[in-house]
Amino acid sequence: MLPENRWYKKDISFIFAKSHTNESGREAYMGASGKFYCGGPMEYQCMCCDTQCGMDDGCNCVHCMKLDLYFKGLPHEYLINREGYPARRGKTGLFYCGRQCLRGVSRSDGHCGPGNGPQCISCQTLQAQSKTRYRNLLNLGEERIEEQKEPEPAFQVPPPPPPPFINHNFQGMPNPPPQQNQQQQPQNPFQFNPPQQ
Repeated sequence: MLPENRWYKKDISFIFAKSHTNESGREAYMGASGKFYCGGPMEYQCMCCDTQCGMDDGCNCVHCMKLDLYFKGLPHEYLINREGYPARRGKTGLFYCGRQCLRGVSRSDGHCGPGNGPQCISCQTLQAQSKTRYRNLLNLGEERIEEQKEPEPAFQVPPPPPPPFINHNFQGMPNPPPQQNQQQQPQNPFQFNPPQQ
């Protein structure tokens, strides 16, 4: 369960107070939400913010999201919502951050997820962004899973042949091997075979 206060964000902001260059080549700084922002244009426009990445809170571009995941050491199935909390998919396929921020909401224990149930507003926004802006990040994680699987061997050794069948007669002696269906011509006793030289 994630803590209610943001003490971990403050600690991270002290550690990473300097700027970092994201993949687009822009300088990104950590904002008040604990997320990186570069001020560049967004790939997709959402309903909650303008088309600019940051600069202090809100949504960030996909390049700054990669910085967030890298510096926080999160696995590929995580994303960071607009408030700076890590979120991942639950049993329902929806993103949940696990915070206790839904007190008084019907059909909820007060938490956003973490396995099922209603989402908080930030995770609802993240759910929509996971299909557009951050789609490639999630696909990249699935490709890494495929790469980690052990490849099947190119050549498989065939199984050994079964042992030969031996049919014993009533005296306990093995029968001769079965003959193939070849018609044998009867020998003519009056046929003369000249001696071979």
